[in-house]
Amino acid sequence: MNARQLRATLRRLGWGLSLAIVSFVVSSGVSAHEGHDHGGPKIEITTAVAPRFDAVSDDFELVGVVKGKDLIVYLDRFRTNEQIPAAKITATANGEAVPVEPLDDKSYRIRTPLLASPGKIDFQFTIVDGDLTDLLAGSLEATGPKAAPASTQTWSETFTQNRSSTIAGLAGFMFGVLSILMFRTGRSRAKKDSKLAVDTLVDQADLATADVKPLSKIRRVGSALALALVVAVTNPTGGTADEVKTPTKTQLTITADLPQRLPDGSLFVPKETQHLLTIRTVLAGESSAAKTAQLSGQIVADPNGFGRVQAPVNGRIEALDAGLPYVGQRVVKGQTLALVLPIIPTEDQNAYAGTIGDLDTQILLAEQKLARISRIPGTIPQKDIDDTKTTVDGLRKRRASVRSSQGEPQPLTAPITGVIAMSAAVPGQLASARDVVFEIVDPTRLWVEAIAFDPRIVSDIVEASAVTNTGESFKLNFVGRSLTLRQQGTPVNFSVEAPTETLAIGRPMTVLLKTASKRDGMILPQAAVVRGANGVSIIWTHVAAERFKPNVVKLQPLDGERVVIEGGLKPNERAVIEGATLLNQIR
Repeated sequence: MNARQLRATLRRLGWGLSLAIVSFVVSSGVSAHEGHDHGGPKIEITTAVAPRFDAVSDDFELVGVVKGKDLIVYLDRFRTNEQIPAAKITATANGEAVPVEPLDDKSYRIRTPLLASPGKIDFQFTIVDGDLTDLLAGSLEATGPKAAPASTQTWSETFTQNRSSTIAGLAGFMFGVLSILMFRTGRSRAKKDSKLAVDTLVDQADLATADVKPLSKIRRVGSALALALVVAVTNPTGGTADEVKTPTKTQLTITADLPQRLPDGSLFVPKETQHLLTIRTVLAGESSAAKTAQLSGQIVADPNGFGRVQAPVNGRIEALDAGLPYVGQRVVKGQTLALVLPIIPTEDQNAYAGTIGDLDTQILLAEQKLARISRIPGTIPQKDIDDTKTTVDGLRKRRASVRSSQGEPQPLTAPITGVIAMSAAVPGQLASARDVVFEIVDPTRLWVEAIAFDPRIVSDIVEASAVTNTGESFKLNFVGRSLTLRQQGTPVNFSVEAPTETLAIGRPMTVLLKTASKRDGMILPQAAVVRGANGVSIIWTHVAAERFKPNVVKLQPLDGERVVIEGGLKPNERAVIEGATLLNQIR
Protein backbone atom coordinates (compact mmCIF):
# COMPACT_ATOMS: atom_id res chain seq x y z
CA MET A 1 0.00 0.00 0.00
CA ASN A 2 1.49 3.32 -1.11
CA ALA A 3 0.96 6.71 0.56
CA ARG A 4 -1.82 7.64 -1.79
CA GLN A 5 -3.81 4.52 -1.00
CA LEU A 6 -3.18 4.93 2.74
CA ARG A 7 -4.51 8.49 2.65
CA ALA A 8 -7.65 7.34 0.81
CA THR A 9 -8.27 4.55 3.33
CA LEU A 10 -7.83 6.88 6.32
CA ARG A 11 -10.18 9.40 4.70
CA ARG A 12 -12.87 6.74 4.34
CA LEU A 13 -12.48 5.65 7.97
CA GLY A 14 -12.70 9.30 9.08
CA TRP A 15 -15.99 9.83 7.23
CA GLY A 16 -17.49 6.71 8.79
CA LEU A 17 -16.35 7.64 12.29
CA SER A 18 -17.66 11.21 11.96
CA LEU A 19 -21.09 10.07 10.84
CA ALA A 20 -21.21 7.53 13.69
CA ILE A 21 -20.42 10.27 16.24
CA VAL A 22 -23.06 12.59 14.77
CA SER A 23 -25.63 9.82 14.88
CA PHE A 24 -24.80 9.05 18.54
CA VAL A 25 -25.02 12.71 19.57
CA VAL A 26 -28.37 13.24 17.84
CA SER A 27 -29.82 10.03 19.26
CA SER A 28 -28.66 11.06 22.75
CA GLY A 29 -30.44 14.40 22.35
CA VAL A 30 -33.69 12.60 21.58
CA SER A 31 -33.47 10.36 24.62
CA ALA A 32 -33.60 13.28 27.07
CA HIS A 33 -34.31 16.89 26.14
CA GLU A 34 -36.09 19.80 27.78
CA GLY A 35 -39.72 19.12 28.59
CA HIS A 36 -39.44 15.32 28.32
CA ASP A 37 -38.00 12.66 30.52
CA HIS A 38 -37.57 9.25 28.92
CA GLY A 39 -35.92 7.65 31.91
CA GLY A 40 -37.64 5.33 34.38
CA PRO A 41 -41.36 5.69 35.22
CA LYS A 42 -42.33 8.57 37.55
CA ILE A 43 -43.97 7.98 40.94
CA GLU A 44 -47.11 10.02 41.66
CA ILE A 45 -48.01 10.07 45.39
CA THR A 46 -51.64 10.58 46.43
CA THR A 47 -53.34 10.30 49.80
CA ALA A 48 -56.63 8.59 50.64
CA VAL A 49 -58.61 7.87 53.77
CA ALA A 50 -58.83 4.41 55.24
CA PRO A 51 -61.81 2.20 54.32
CA ARG A 52 -64.76 3.23 56.47
CA PHE A 53 -68.54 3.23 56.82
CA ASP A 54 -71.08 5.03 58.99
CA ALA A 55 -74.59 4.38 60.28
CA VAL A 56 -76.95 6.81 62.02
CA SER A 57 -80.28 6.80 63.81
CA ASP A 58 -82.25 9.31 65.86
CA ASP A 59 -80.14 8.53 68.94
CA PHE A 60 -76.77 7.20 67.78
CA GLU A 61 -74.11 7.85 65.18
CA LEU A 62 -71.60 5.06 64.45
CA VAL A 63 -68.44 5.17 62.35
CA GLY A 64 -66.21 2.18 61.55
CA VAL A 65 -62.65 2.70 60.30
CA VAL A 66 -60.17 0.01 59.23
CA LYS A 67 -56.83 0.42 60.97
CA GLY A 68 -54.37 -2.30 60.12
CA LYS A 69 -56.01 -5.64 60.86
CA ASP A 70 -58.69 -4.14 63.14
CA LEU A 71 -61.96 -2.31 62.70
CA ILE A 72 -62.18 0.66 65.10
CA VAL A 73 -65.75 1.69 65.94
CA TYR A 74 -66.68 5.17 67.23
CA LEU A 75 -70.10 5.59 68.83
CA ASP A 76 -71.54 9.09 69.50
CA ARG A 77 -74.87 10.62 70.37
CA PHE A 78 -76.52 11.89 67.22
CA ARG A 79 -77.77 15.22 68.60
CA THR A 80 -74.75 16.33 70.61
CA ASN A 81 -71.82 14.42 69.01
CA GLU A 82 -70.86 13.32 72.53
CA GLN A 83 -68.88 10.09 72.70
CA ILE A 84 -70.52 7.09 74.40
CA PRO A 85 -67.85 5.10 76.26
CA ALA A 86 -69.83 2.43 78.13
CA ALA A 87 -72.49 1.17 75.73
CA LYS A 88 -73.18 -2.53 75.30
CA ILE A 89 -72.50 -3.41 71.67
CA THR A 90 -72.95 -6.75 69.92
CA ALA A 91 -71.96 -7.08 66.26
CA THR A 92 -72.14 -9.48 63.33
CA ALA A 93 -70.07 -9.54 60.12
CA ASN A 94 -71.76 -11.24 57.15
CA GLY A 95 -74.10 -12.92 59.61
CA GLU A 96 -71.36 -14.24 61.93
CA ALA A 97 -70.91 -12.87 65.45
CA VAL A 98 -67.68 -10.95 66.05
CA PRO A 99 -66.29 -9.78 69.41
CA VAL A 100 -66.44 -6.07 70.32
CA GLU A 101 -63.72 -4.87 72.68
CA PRO A 102 -63.89 -1.43 74.41
CA LEU A 103 -60.68 0.62 74.31
CA ASP A 104 -59.21 3.23 76.66
CA ASP A 105 -59.98 6.11 74.28
CA LYS A 106 -63.74 5.34 74.55
CA SER A 107 -63.79 3.62 71.15
CA TYR A 108 -64.35 -0.07 70.33
CA ARG A 109 -62.31 -2.66 68.42
CA ILE A 110 -63.50 -5.54 66.20
CA ARG A 111 -61.18 -8.24 64.89
CA THR A 112 -62.33 -10.51 62.09
CA PRO A 113 -60.44 -12.46 59.40
CA LEU A 114 -62.81 -11.03 56.80
CA LEU A 115 -60.77 -7.81 56.79
CA ALA A 116 -57.73 -9.68 55.44
CA SER A 117 -59.33 -10.43 52.09
CA PRO A 118 -60.94 -8.03 49.61
CA GLY A 119 -64.69 -7.98 49.36
CA LYS A 120 -67.86 -6.51 50.82
CA ILE A 121 -68.59 -7.02 54.52
CA ASP A 122 -72.05 -6.36 55.97
CA PHE A 123 -71.99 -5.35 59.64
CA GLN A 124 -74.94 -5.19 62.04
CA PHE A 125 -74.70 -3.61 65.50
CA THR A 126 -77.10 -3.90 68.44
CA ILE A 127 -76.52 -0.98 70.82
CA VAL A 128 -77.84 -0.71 74.37
CA ASP A 129 -77.14 2.50 76.29
CA GLY A 130 -79.23 2.85 79.42
CA ASP A 131 -82.88 2.95 78.37
CA LEU A 132 -81.97 3.38 74.69
CA THR A 133 -81.74 0.40 72.34
CA ASP A 134 -81.08 0.59 68.62
CA LEU A 135 -80.02 -1.51 65.63
CA LEU A 136 -77.52 -0.07 63.13
CA ALA A 137 -76.17 -1.58 59.91
CA GLY A 138 -73.38 -0.67 57.54
CA SER A 139 -71.35 -2.13 54.68
CA LEU A 140 -67.58 -2.01 54.26
CA GLU A 141 -65.51 -2.66 51.13
CA ALA A 142 -62.43 -4.44 52.45
CA THR A 143 -59.35 -4.03 50.30
CA GLY A 144 -57.15 -6.73 51.78
CA PRO A 145 -53.35 -6.67 51.40
CA LYS A 146 -52.08 -4.56 48.52
CA ALA A 147 -50.09 -6.42 45.79
CA ALA A 148 -47.69 -4.81 43.36
CA PRO A 149 -49.25 -4.57 39.86
CA ALA A 150 -47.69 -6.96 37.27
CA SER A 151 -46.30 -5.58 34.04
CA THR A 152 -48.63 -6.12 31.04
CA GLN A 153 -46.48 -4.52 28.31
CA THR A 154 -45.91 -6.53 25.08
CA TRP A 155 -42.60 -6.59 23.24
CA SER A 156 -43.96 -4.12 20.67
CA GLU A 157 -44.94 -1.62 23.42
CA THR A 158 -41.53 -2.02 25.00
CA PHE A 159 -39.87 -1.40 21.66
CA THR A 160 -42.05 1.66 21.04
CA GLN A 161 -41.20 3.23 24.43
CA ASN A 162 -37.43 2.56 23.83
CA ARG A 163 -37.37 3.10 20.06
CA SER A 164 -34.85 5.94 20.19
CA SER A 165 -32.26 3.88 22.02
CA THR A 166 -32.85 0.88 19.71
CA ILE A 167 -32.43 2.89 16.51
CA ALA A 168 -29.30 4.56 17.87
CA GLY A 169 -27.76 1.11 18.47
CA LEU A 170 -28.71 -0.09 15.00
CA ALA A 171 -27.24 3.04 13.45
CA GLY A 172 -23.92 2.45 15.16
CA PHE A 173 -23.89 -1.15 13.97
CA MET A 174 -24.67 -0.15 10.35
CA PHE A 175 -21.93 2.45 10.35
CA GLY A 176 -19.45 -0.15 11.55
CA VAL A 177 -20.45 -2.58 8.76
CA LEU A 178 -20.32 0.22 6.19
CA SER A 179 -16.83 1.26 7.25
CA ILE A 180 -15.52 -2.31 6.94
CA LEU A 181 -17.00 -2.69 3.48
CA MET A 182 -15.51 0.57 2.35
CA PHE A 183 -12.12 -0.42 3.73
CA ARG A 184 -12.16 -3.87 2.03
CA THR A 185 -13.29 -2.39 -1.28
CA GLY A 186 -10.52 0.17 -1.10
CA ARG A 187 -7.86 -2.50 -0.56
CA SER A 188 -8.95 -4.71 -3.50
CA ARG A 189 -9.17 -1.80 -5.87
CA ALA A 190 -5.77 -0.55 -4.72
CA LYS A 191 -4.11 -3.91 -5.66
CA LYS A 192 -5.60 -3.84 -9.15
CA ASP A 193 -4.53 -0.26 -9.66
CA SER A 194 -0.88 -1.02 -8.77
CA LYS A 195 -0.74 -3.98 -11.20
CA LEU A 196 -2.11 -2.01 -14.12
CA ALA A 197 0.23 0.88 -13.38
CA VAL A 198 3.28 -1.29 -14.26
CA ASP A 199 2.02 -1.80 -17.86
CA THR A 200 1.48 1.70 -19.07
CA LEU A 201 1.10 5.17 -17.67
CA VAL A 202 -1.98 5.76 -19.76
CA ASP A 203 -3.70 2.60 -18.55
CA GLN A 204 -2.71 3.57 -15.02
CA ALA A 205 -4.43 6.90 -15.35
CA ASP A 206 -7.58 5.32 -16.84
CA LEU A 207 -7.70 2.63 -14.20
CA ALA A 208 -7.15 5.24 -11.49
CA THR A 209 -10.10 7.22 -12.89
CA ALA A 210 -12.19 4.06 -12.99
CA ASP A 211 -11.23 3.32 -9.38
CA VAL A 212 -12.33 6.71 -8.14
CA LYS A 213 -15.82 6.36 -9.59
CA PRO A 214 -16.78 3.15 -7.73
CA LEU A 215 -15.34 4.56 -4.52
CA SER A 216 -17.34 7.77 -5.01
CA LYS A 217 -20.46 5.71 -5.54
CA ILE A 218 -19.82 3.82 -2.32
CA ARG A 219 -19.27 7.07 -0.43
CA ARG A 220 -22.50 8.52 -1.82
CA VAL A 221 -24.44 5.41 -0.86
CA GLY A 222 -22.91 5.47 2.63
CA SER A 223 -23.69 9.15 3.07
CA ALA A 224 -27.31 8.64 2.00
CA LEU A 225 -27.66 5.71 4.37
CA ALA A 226 -26.12 7.73 7.23
CA LEU A 227 -28.46 10.63 6.53
CA ALA A 228 -31.47 8.32 6.54
CA LEU A 229 -30.42 6.82 9.85
CA VAL A 230 -29.88 10.28 11.37
CA VAL A 231 -33.36 11.38 10.26
CA ALA A 232 -34.87 8.17 11.62
CA VAL A 233 -33.14 8.65 14.96
CA THR A 234 -34.03 12.34 15.31
CA ASN A 235 -37.65 11.78 14.22
CA PRO A 236 -38.64 8.20 15.06
CA THR A 237 -42.38 8.81 14.80
CA GLY A 238 -42.40 10.77 11.57
CA GLY A 239 -43.06 14.09 13.36
CA THR A 240 -41.08 16.45 15.55
CA ALA A 241 -39.05 15.42 18.56
CA ASP A 242 -41.54 17.15 20.92
CA GLU A 243 -44.13 14.51 19.99
CA VAL A 244 -42.31 11.73 21.86
CA LYS A 245 -44.64 10.12 24.32
CA THR A 246 -44.05 10.62 28.05
CA PRO A 247 -43.40 7.39 29.97
CA THR A 248 -46.17 6.03 32.11
CA LYS A 249 -46.46 7.01 35.83
CA THR A 250 -46.62 4.73 38.82
CA GLN A 251 -49.23 5.87 41.40
CA LEU A 252 -48.43 5.40 45.11
CA THR A 253 -51.43 5.72 47.45
CA ILE A 254 -50.82 6.61 51.11
CA THR A 255 -53.65 6.07 53.58
CA ALA A 256 -53.90 8.91 56.15
CA ASP A 257 -56.98 10.04 58.13
CA LEU A 258 -56.33 13.77 58.36
CA PRO A 259 -58.85 16.66 58.57
CA GLN A 260 -58.98 18.61 55.34
CA ARG A 261 -61.03 21.21 53.52
CA LEU A 262 -62.78 19.87 50.42
CA PRO A 263 -63.09 21.77 47.12
CA ASP A 264 -66.73 22.72 47.85
CA GLY A 265 -65.69 24.44 51.11
CA SER A 266 -66.91 21.68 53.42
CA LEU A 267 -64.63 19.84 55.85
CA PHE A 268 -63.73 16.19 56.24
CA VAL A 269 -62.96 15.62 59.93
CA PRO A 270 -62.34 12.04 61.14
CA LYS A 271 -64.17 10.98 64.27
CA GLU A 272 -60.93 10.66 66.17
CA THR A 273 -60.12 14.31 65.44
CA GLN A 274 -63.65 15.38 66.41
CA HIS A 275 -63.17 13.83 69.83
CA LEU A 276 -59.79 15.51 70.28
CA LEU A 277 -61.27 18.91 69.39
CA THR A 278 -64.36 18.29 71.60
CA ILE A 279 -66.82 19.11 68.82
CA ARG A 280 -70.37 19.45 70.21
CA THR A 281 -73.58 20.04 68.28
CA VAL A 282 -77.22 20.84 68.94
CA LEU A 283 -80.36 20.46 66.84
CA ALA A 284 -81.51 23.88 65.70
CA GLY A 285 -85.18 24.57 66.35
CA GLU A 286 -87.59 27.47 65.83
CA SER A 287 -88.46 29.49 68.93
CA SER A 288 -89.76 32.90 69.93
CA ALA A 289 -87.36 35.48 71.36
CA ALA A 290 -87.58 39.06 72.47
CA LYS A 291 -86.44 41.82 70.16
CA THR A 292 -83.17 43.35 71.24
CA ALA A 293 -81.35 46.66 70.94
CA GLN A 294 -77.70 47.55 71.39
CA LEU A 295 -76.36 50.60 73.20
CA SER A 296 -72.83 51.84 73.77
CA GLY A 297 -71.89 52.49 77.36
CA GLN A 298 -69.14 52.48 79.94
CA ILE A 299 -68.57 51.59 83.59
CA VAL A 300 -69.21 54.38 86.07
CA ALA A 301 -69.21 54.45 89.85
CA ASP A 302 -72.32 54.09 91.96
CA PRO A 303 -72.86 57.51 93.62
CA ASN A 304 -73.16 55.74 96.98
CA GLY A 305 -70.07 53.64 96.32
CA PHE A 306 -67.66 56.43 95.43
CA GLY A 307 -65.80 58.88 97.66
CA ARG A 308 -63.20 61.64 97.41
CA VAL A 309 -60.72 62.70 100.08
CA GLN A 310 -59.74 66.39 99.85
CA ALA A 311 -57.27 68.52 101.79
CA PRO A 312 -59.14 70.67 104.40
CA VAL A 313 -56.44 73.36 104.59
CA ASN A 314 -53.36 74.47 102.78
CA GLY A 315 -50.52 72.37 104.06
CA ARG A 316 -47.89 69.72 103.61
CA ILE A 317 -48.83 66.04 103.31
CA GLU A 318 -47.29 63.82 105.96
CA ALA A 319 -47.37 60.03 105.96
CA LEU A 320 -48.36 57.86 108.91
CA ASP A 321 -46.00 55.36 110.47
CA ALA A 322 -47.46 52.64 108.18
CA GLY A 323 -46.85 54.79 105.10
CA LEU A 324 -49.22 56.24 102.54
CA PRO A 325 -51.97 54.01 101.07
CA TYR A 326 -51.41 52.77 97.50
CA VAL A 327 -53.74 52.31 94.55
CA GLY A 328 -55.65 49.05 94.92
CA GLN A 329 -55.39 48.97 98.71
CA ARG A 330 -58.61 48.21 100.55
CA VAL A 331 -59.63 50.71 103.23
CA VAL A 332 -62.54 51.00 105.65
CA LYS A 333 -64.71 53.95 106.47
CA GLY A 334 -63.09 56.33 109.00
CA GLN A 335 -59.57 55.01 108.48
CA THR A 336 -56.86 57.72 108.61
CA LEU A 337 -55.04 57.74 105.30
CA ALA A 338 -52.54 60.63 105.74
CA LEU A 339 -51.92 63.91 107.60
CA VAL A 340 -51.86 67.49 106.37
CA LEU A 341 -49.56 69.83 108.28
CA PRO A 342 -51.05 73.36 107.90
CA ILE A 343 -48.88 76.12 106.48
CA ILE A 344 -49.69 79.62 107.86
CA PRO A 345 -48.65 82.74 105.90
CA THR A 346 -46.48 85.40 107.62
CA GLU A 347 -49.27 87.95 108.01
CA ASP A 348 -51.52 85.32 109.54
CA GLN A 349 -48.77 84.23 111.90
CA ASN A 350 -48.53 87.82 113.29
CA ALA A 351 -52.28 87.87 113.87
CA TYR A 352 -52.11 84.52 115.61
CA ALA A 353 -49.24 85.74 117.78
CA GLY A 354 -51.23 88.86 118.83
CA THR A 355 -54.28 86.79 119.64
CA ILE A 356 -52.29 84.37 121.77
CA GLY A 357 -50.61 87.31 123.56
CA ASP A 358 -53.99 88.83 124.41
CA LEU A 359 -55.24 85.49 125.67
CA ASP A 360 -52.14 85.05 127.84
CA THR A 361 -52.74 88.49 129.40
CA GLN A 362 -56.38 87.79 130.09
CA ILE A 363 -55.53 84.43 131.59
CA LEU A 364 -52.91 86.04 133.86
CA LEU A 365 -55.32 88.73 135.12
CA ALA A 366 -58.08 86.20 135.73
CA GLU A 367 -55.73 83.95 137.67
CA GLN A 368 -54.57 86.86 139.84
CA LYS A 369 -58.17 87.86 140.55
CA LEU A 370 -59.05 84.29 141.49
CA ALA A 371 -56.07 84.17 143.85
CA ARG A 372 -57.10 87.41 145.64
CA ILE A 373 -60.70 86.50 146.23
CA SER A 374 -59.76 83.05 147.39
CA ARG A 375 -57.53 84.34 150.26
CA ILE A 376 -60.36 85.78 152.33
CA PRO A 377 -62.87 83.00 152.82
CA GLY A 378 -66.42 84.10 153.61
CA THR A 379 -65.86 87.67 152.52
CA ILE A 380 -66.41 87.14 148.76
CA PRO A 381 -69.50 85.22 147.71
CA GLN A 382 -68.82 81.73 146.40
CA LYS A 383 -70.71 82.58 143.21
CA ASP A 384 -68.07 85.15 142.22
CA ILE A 385 -65.25 82.71 142.93
CA ASP A 386 -66.83 80.06 140.67
CA ASP A 387 -67.39 82.57 137.87
CA THR A 388 -63.75 83.58 138.00
CA LYS A 389 -62.64 79.93 137.74
CA THR A 390 -64.88 79.39 134.74
CA THR A 391 -63.41 82.44 133.04
CA VAL A 392 -59.86 81.16 133.58
CA ASP A 393 -60.72 77.74 132.15
CA GLY A 394 -62.41 79.27 129.10
CA LEU A 395 -59.44 81.48 128.33
CA ARG A 396 -57.07 78.54 128.58
CA LYS A 397 -59.14 76.42 126.16
CA ARG A 398 -59.36 79.30 123.73
CA ARG A 399 -55.59 79.70 123.76
CA ALA A 400 -55.13 75.96 123.14
CA SER A 401 -57.55 76.09 120.22
CA VAL A 402 -55.72 79.00 118.62
CA ARG A 403 -52.41 77.23 119.00
CA SER A 404 -53.77 73.95 117.52
CA SER A 405 -55.22 75.72 114.51
CA GLN A 406 -51.88 77.26 113.84
CA GLY A 407 -49.77 74.09 113.48
CA GLU A 408 -51.77 70.96 114.45
CA PRO A 409 -51.72 68.24 111.66
CA GLN A 410 -55.11 67.59 110.02
CA PRO A 411 -56.04 63.93 109.41
CA LEU A 412 -57.37 62.68 106.02
CA THR A 413 -59.95 59.90 106.63
CA ALA A 414 -61.77 57.51 104.25
CA PRO A 415 -65.44 58.46 103.71
CA ILE A 416 -66.49 54.93 102.58
CA THR A 417 -65.27 51.36 102.60
CA GLY A 418 -63.67 50.36 99.31
CA VAL A 419 -60.49 50.34 97.27
CA ILE A 420 -58.12 53.23 96.59
CA ALA A 421 -58.75 54.05 92.92
CA MET A 422 -56.58 57.19 92.71
CA SER A 423 -53.83 58.59 94.91
CA ALA A 424 -52.08 61.95 94.54
CA ALA A 425 -50.36 61.83 97.92
CA VAL A 426 -46.56 62.16 98.11
CA PRO A 427 -44.69 62.78 101.37
CA GLY A 428 -43.80 66.48 101.66
CA GLN A 429 -46.13 67.50 98.83
CA LEU A 430 -47.88 70.84 99.24
CA ALA A 431 -51.66 70.63 98.91
CA SER A 432 -54.15 73.44 98.64
CA ALA A 433 -57.50 73.38 100.35
CA ARG A 434 -60.07 71.24 98.45
CA ASP A 435 -57.39 69.45 96.39
CA VAL A 436 -58.36 65.80 95.70
CA VAL A 437 -55.79 63.57 97.42
CA PHE A 438 -57.56 60.15 97.23
CA GLU A 439 -60.48 58.57 95.37
CA ILE A 440 -62.15 55.46 96.79
CA VAL A 441 -64.45 53.11 94.88
CA ASP A 442 -66.56 50.26 96.23
CA PRO A 443 -65.97 47.47 93.62
CA THR A 444 -69.19 45.71 94.60
CA ARG A 445 -71.30 48.71 93.57
CA LEU A 446 -70.78 49.65 89.92
CA TRP A 447 -73.06 51.12 87.29
CA VAL A 448 -73.15 51.14 83.50
CA GLU A 449 -74.10 54.39 81.80
CA ALA A 450 -75.31 54.12 78.20
CA ILE A 451 -76.64 56.58 75.64
CA ALA A 452 -80.01 55.80 74.00
CA PHE A 453 -80.85 57.73 70.85
CA ASP A 454 -84.35 56.25 70.61
CA PRO A 455 -86.36 57.14 73.73
CA ARG A 456 -88.93 54.43 72.95
CA ILE A 457 -86.37 51.73 73.74
CA VAL A 458 -86.00 52.99 77.30
CA SER A 459 -89.72 52.72 77.99
CA ASP A 460 -89.88 49.10 76.71
CA ILE A 461 -86.96 47.50 78.57
CA VAL A 462 -87.65 44.02 79.97
CA GLU A 463 -84.11 42.73 80.58
CA ALA A 464 -80.61 44.12 80.11
CA SER A 465 -77.10 42.75 79.99
CA ALA A 466 -73.64 44.08 79.18
CA VAL A 467 -70.76 42.50 77.25
CA THR A 468 -67.10 43.50 77.38
CA ASN A 469 -64.75 43.50 74.40
CA THR A 470 -63.36 40.16 75.65
CA GLY A 471 -66.79 38.50 75.61
CA GLU A 472 -67.46 38.61 79.37
CA SER A 473 -71.16 39.08 80.10
CA PHE A 474 -72.89 40.76 83.08
CA LYS A 475 -76.53 41.06 83.99
CA LEU A 476 -77.82 44.59 84.49
CA ASN A 477 -80.71 46.13 86.43
CA PHE A 478 -82.37 49.24 85.07
CA VAL A 479 -81.93 52.20 87.45
CA GLY A 480 -83.27 55.17 85.56
CA ARG A 481 -82.74 57.66 82.76
CA SER A 482 -81.81 61.30 82.65
CA LEU A 483 -84.15 64.04 81.50
CA THR A 484 -81.23 65.99 80.05
CA LEU A 485 -79.85 65.08 76.63
CA ARG A 486 -76.19 64.32 76.21
CA GLN A 487 -74.63 63.87 72.75
CA GLN A 488 -78.17 64.16 71.37
CA GLY A 489 -79.13 61.03 73.32
CA THR A 490 -80.68 60.07 76.63
CA PRO A 491 -78.30 58.82 79.37
CA VAL A 492 -79.55 55.54 80.84
CA ASN A 493 -78.12 54.04 84.03
CA PHE A 494 -77.96 50.36 84.97
CA SER A 495 -76.53 48.67 88.05
CA VAL A 496 -74.26 45.63 87.61
CA GLU A 497 -75.65 42.65 89.54
CA ALA A 498 -72.43 40.75 90.22
CA PRO A 499 -69.39 42.81 89.17
CA THR A 500 -65.97 41.17 89.06
CA GLU A 501 -62.45 42.48 89.51
CA THR A 502 -62.04 42.77 85.73
CA LEU A 503 -64.36 45.78 85.62
CA ALA A 504 -62.87 49.25 85.97
CA ILE A 505 -64.23 52.77 85.87
CA GLY A 506 -64.38 53.99 82.27
CA ARG A 507 -64.24 50.56 80.61
CA PRO A 508 -66.41 50.49 77.45
CA MET A 509 -69.34 48.06 77.39
CA THR A 510 -71.96 46.96 74.88
CA VAL A 511 -75.40 47.05 76.48
CA LEU A 512 -77.98 44.58 75.12
CA LEU A 513 -81.62 45.40 75.86
CA LYS A 514 -84.54 43.01 75.59
CA THR A 515 -87.86 44.59 74.83
CA ALA A 516 -91.40 43.34 75.24
CA SER A 517 -91.74 42.77 71.47
CA LYS A 518 -91.20 39.20 70.15
CA ARG A 519 -89.65 37.71 67.00
CA ASP A 520 -89.14 34.18 65.62
CA GLY A 521 -85.77 32.55 65.08
CA MET A 522 -83.34 29.87 66.25
CA ILE A 523 -81.46 30.61 69.46
CA LEU A 524 -77.83 29.43 69.60
CA PRO A 525 -74.83 30.22 71.80
CA GLN A 526 -72.60 33.08 70.73
CA ALA A 527 -69.68 30.60 70.54
CA ALA A 528 -71.33 28.91 67.53
CA VAL A 529 -70.77 31.96 65.33
CA VAL A 530 -67.39 32.40 63.61
CA ARG A 531 -66.09 34.74 60.94
CA GLY A 532 -65.54 33.53 57.39
CA ALA A 533 -62.72 34.49 55.07
CA ASN A 534 -64.69 37.49 53.77
CA GLY A 535 -65.85 38.60 57.21
CA VAL A 536 -69.37 37.17 57.09
CA SER A 537 -70.92 35.31 60.03
CA ILE A 538 -70.74 31.52 59.64
CA ILE A 539 -72.21 28.59 61.54
CA TRP A 540 -70.83 25.09 60.88
CA THR A 541 -73.38 22.30 60.53
CA HIS A 542 -72.76 18.56 60.96
CA VAL A 543 -74.17 17.23 57.69
CA ALA A 544 -72.60 13.74 57.85
CA ALA A 545 -70.75 11.61 60.36
CA GLU A 546 -67.38 13.04 59.34
CA ARG A 547 -68.34 16.05 57.24
CA PHE A 548 -69.10 19.64 58.20
CA LYS A 549 -70.55 22.39 56.03
CA PRO A 550 -70.30 26.20 56.48
CA ASN A 551 -73.54 28.22 56.48
CA VAL A 552 -73.65 31.99 56.06
CA VAL A 553 -76.29 33.22 58.50
CA LYS A 554 -78.16 36.38 59.42
CA LEU A 555 -78.33 36.92 63.16
CA GLN A 556 -79.15 39.36 65.93
CA PRO A 557 -77.64 39.34 69.43
CA LEU A 558 -80.06 38.19 72.11
CA ASP A 559 -77.90 38.75 75.17
CA GLY A 560 -74.25 38.51 76.03
CA GLU A 561 -74.16 34.73 75.52
CA ARG A 562 -76.79 33.91 72.85
CA VAL A 563 -77.81 35.01 69.37
CA VAL A 564 -80.99 34.65 67.31
CA ILE A 565 -80.50 33.15 63.84
CA GLU A 566 -82.94 34.81 61.43
CA GLY A 567 -81.74 33.20 58.18
CA GLY A 568 -79.23 30.79 56.67
CA LEU A 569 -79.96 27.84 58.97
CA LYS A 570 -82.74 25.27 58.63
CA PRO A 571 -84.61 23.64 61.52
CA ASN A 572 -83.30 20.28 62.77
CA GLU A 573 -79.83 20.90 61.35
CA ARG A 574 -77.00 19.98 63.68
CA ALA A 575 -75.19 23.23 64.46
CA VAL A 576 -71.72 23.15 66.01
CA ILE A 577 -71.81 25.02 69.34
CA GLU A 578 -68.40 23.98 70.73
CA GLY A 579 -65.17 23.82 68.74
CA ALA A 580 -66.44 25.94 65.83
CA THR A 581 -63.35 28.17 66.03
CA LEU A 582 -61.07 25.13 65.67
CA LEU A 583 -63.04 23.82 62.68
CA ASN A 584 -62.77 27.22 61.04
CA GLN A 585 -58.97 26.96 61.10
CA ILE A 586 -58.79 23.70 59.08
CA ARG A 587 -57.26 24.28 55.65
